[in-house]
Amino acid sequence: MSKSFPTNKISLGIKEHAYIFKSLYSPIRQAILLEMKIAPVTETSCVKKFKLHPSTISQHFRNMVQSGVIREIRREKNNAIYYGVNEKVINKAYEYLRNFTQDKI
Repeated sequence: MSKSFPTNKISLGIKEHAYIFKSLYSPIRQAILLEMKIAPVTETSCVKKFKLHPSTISQHFRNMVQSGVIREIRREKNNAIYYGVNEKVINKAYEYLRNFTQDKI
């Protein structure tokens, strides 16, 4: 099992940021995040939407949860787990990237 980094710290280190960016690298993960921007999603809804095998979607979700990019929003009585974007982590990653520009946007 991959190491999960604590994303509730005020400041993330280089390794934590690398882990976050690695989890954002995949085009399918980016598409999932765009879906989550509209509303929380389940793994099952993404399997149907993207027409991928459940284990593939599960692997993408596991990676994004471990990196802190997404988080569990709620659980339903039927055991459905809804996930959403962890805006705090995304914003920290954005701020980190701004360090590489001369113009601080």
